[in-house]
Parts: sequence; structure tokens; C-alpha cells
Amino acid sequence: MKIRNKRLGKKLTFEPTVVMNDGKFIIENLNKIQYTIDNILMMLREKDVFDTSMVKLAIIEANGNLSVLKKPSKTPVSKEDMNIYNKQPEFAYPVIVEGKLYTDVLYLKLNEVWLNGKLKDLGISNKEKVFFAAIDYNNNLHVSLKTDNEKELPIVKH
Repeated sequence: MKIRNKRLGKKLTFEPTVVMNDGKFIIENLNKIQYTIDNILMMLREKDVFDTSMVKLAIIEANGNLSVLKKPSKTPVSKEDMNIYNKQPEFAYPVIVEGKLYTDVLYLKLNEVWLNGKLKDLGISNKEKVFFAAIDYNNNLHVSLKTDNEKELPIVKH
């Protein structure tokens, strides 16, 4: 019924509402749709926007989701913009998870000896110290240790 009768649809849901323009909140519209600044900041972070000055336009859609148009100067350059195309998809295979080795993930010339050598190059003598390790298509190994100390993280408030 909402789809067939536009008046009824407007009463049951709301129209898309602009909540930010050029990095500034439109308080009147936030109040109208009863969204708090905390809601909008959380939704922006979900869209990888951590600085409101990056936003050209932000709209709360009728379904409650946030659509964000970033300022052109804040939009990252894509590989396509530079005419660079990947031949392989960007995917890394988990090979160690919580210290447990997944040998079935090792492929082609890669084996446990190769992996142990890579770990040794990184100064890791025991794979049980590894929380997570993954190998990408270029045979790069990314490792997170169980003992890695987290850097001091900034406090995030809504």
C-alpha cells in the first residue's frame, strides 16, 4: 500500500532528509527526523568518514540508512582512475589462526618449510605465538602476534 499510495507512504515513512551540507549539520532536519548527532556520527564512521569536513552531502534515506557524498578533494583516487588494473583479486588466505597451522591453504611451491622460513625472517621462532597470519596472491605474509601490544588508541566519542 505504501508503494501505491504516495500520501500514505509519506505518513508511514519519511522522505529522504539532508542532515549535512558542506560538512555542517542541519540541526532543524535532525530534530525533524529525531536523529541525534551521535546517530549521524556513528553512521558516518560506518561509511569510513571520520572527519565531518569530508562530507559534501549526507542524507538519511526513507529506510533510515545514511547516504554520503564526499567532497571531491576527499575522495580517494582509485586504481581505475589511474588506469591500473589488478590481474588477481585482492584476497589473502588465512594460514595460521590462533597458533593453528592450516596446511591445506598452502599452495604451489609454498609449504610449511617456506612458511617457517618467512616467520623466521620476521623473528618469529614459534608459530604458536602467531594469532593470525595470511598469505596473499603475491606470497606476502601478514602476521599478527598474540603478544602484539596495541598502540594507544584515541578515545572515540559520539
